[in-house]
Amino acid sequence: GNIVIHHSAAARFTVDTVTINNFKIDNVRSLAVTLVDSFGNGVKDTSIAFRVINDGGGGSILSTNPTLTDSTGRAFVQYQSGLTVGSNVVTARANFGGITSTPDSVVFDITTTLLDANASYVDSSLAPREVSLGQRVGFRVSFDNTQTFPINLIGDSTYIEFYNDASGLVYRTYLDTSVNRTIGAEGLSQLTFRADTMDIGLGRYPSGSNDSAQVVLYGVVFDSSANDYDTVRVRFGNSEMDTLVVKSPAFMVLDSVKMAVTQAVQGEDSLRVDYYVRNTGEVLARSFAVSDSFANEGVNVTSDWILVGGDKPDTVQGLSSASFTQYYRLGVNARKGMVQMSTRVSGTDGNDPAQVTRDTLYNDDSVRIYRKAQLFAVADSFAVYMQDTVVTTRTVRVGDVFELRMRVKTDSGSVVTGLTPSPLTPDSSGSAQVTLQSGPVLSKTRLDSGEVSTVVWTYRADNTGLGTLNFSSQVQGYDSTDNDRLIASNTVTRLLTVRSGVADTVVTAQALIDTIEVYGSTLIGVVVKDRFGNVVPDDTVRFTRTLGNVGFNDSSRSTVDTLVATDALGRAAECGEGEAGEYTG
Repeated sequence: GNIVIHHSAAARFTVDTVTINNFKIDNVRSLAVTLVDSFGNGVKDTSIAFRVINDGGGGSILSTNPTLTDSTGRAFVQYQSGLTVGSNVVTARANFGGITSTPDSVVFDITTTLLDANASYVDSSLAPREVSLGQRVGFRVSFDNTQTFPINLIGDSTYIEFYNDASGLVYRTYLDTSVNRTIGAEGLSQLTFRADTMDIGLGRYPSGSNDSAQVVLYGVVFDSSANDYDTVRVRFGNSEMDTLVVKSPAFMVLDSVKMAVTQAVQGEDSLRVDYYVRNTGEVLARSFAVSDSFANEGVNVTSDWILVGGDKPDTVQGLSSASFTQYYRLGVNARKGMVQMSTRVSGTDGNDPAQVTRDTLYNDDSVRIYRKAQLFAVADSFAVYMQDTVVTTRTVRVGDVFELRMRVKTDSGSVVTGLTPSPLTPDSSGSAQVTLQSGPVLSKTRLDSGEVSTVVWTYRADNTGLGTLNFSSQVQGYDSTDNDRLIASNTVTRLLTVRSGVADTVVTAQALIDTIEVYGSTLIGVVVKDRFGNVVPDDTVRFTRTLGNVGFNDSSRSTVDTLVATDALGRAAECGEGEAGEYTG
């Protein structure tokens, strides 16, 4: 009889992977597997289940599934690709098991493409690539279409998405169709997505297997083979997307503000202020600004302080600090007293101009303002003294020892140190001269506000000549509140007249006349000098006439005196008439 030989039990599939490239989306094709026994014979009537792994656009099985193998051990299904361009996976397994060897399954790796258009993600096209947390941002991405038909996108189904795995928060915004809604044919196209607030958390998107990023394109493309439009959905995930970095926004912190001095004077320049700030955010701070204000006993005196320079930076790097200096000039009429300084700093986030941070220190430092130190030489105090008494006539005689005294004061609120009078510079009108005996001697060389110092010079009037002397002097010192700046007082002057000493000698101005005739007349003249030989002007000479018989005890004798002033040359004269008698002068 006839002998029927059957195959052995199913052992394995003939292949483990089937790769299908360039399969157009939304098309249908057969997927087949072959099941054999351990000898390679086809195994029939075995149930095979096909499964689409990539659901949601990964395609579908159109024919009966599971299906039985035929007499050659082959099983077929009709597979329709989905609308997603990319990799689609379908697996095939024996429905009831029993496979004893490998491969025990078959994987279909199907790469789908568009019909008459394609779209590929352009590397590094994501813009911006760095944003700040809380920033309202709209992204831009570019795509390349190498085919001849455009893809017309549907705005409320095309989106960009970033997902934070830890928090579960999602940033998703849709296509801004007012900018562009088409990926053009044969070239690059940039899509713009509507702006929204980035609030999903700091980090990198995508980052490993956790935080993710994707762009989904959804639209229609013309199918030239069917002469109709097909709906397409294209997704680009972590492997294609550029990395987005979300950082903490710039945040300025003012740590300290210190003035280099504790006191200053009106009109002082280059007053130094030192600042220390930090940017605690990760993003660069732009438009960094400093605003100082000044108050004196509750009165705003900011206008008294004029900023003249410094090295303030315009930007501060993220997670960094900055130290810098500014210099002020104080107005010449600045309000005196204790001034409190307050400072505010601000910075604009480098990614988001809408995010501006400010920090303020109130009354962080202070400085006391004084009036600029002034020395005053009191003009009325510059006087001549003899034996501790003021010489109101301002006149001394040759040989006299006298003092010149001058008082100096300051009432500016500042302390003046190192008082030093300049040398007296007497200008002579005539031949008068003086010799310094001692001085200058100061009662104080340091003056607090309102204090007075007396300066004393001691001179001797020389016997070499007469005339008028004009003394002038000023005093210098250092303003202790203005970096020990040298200041000088006003100049004061004093006139002093040196006249001759006390009359000491009468010298006849002509030969002596022994006798004159009765009723005759003659001029009798003398010159008056002091003991140094200087003529004595403005003095008085007494001429005495004795009448009557000279040398006799004549009861008729009498005496007549005449007073005559000496002129500028010390001369005095008297005219005598010839009358019996005797003249003396």
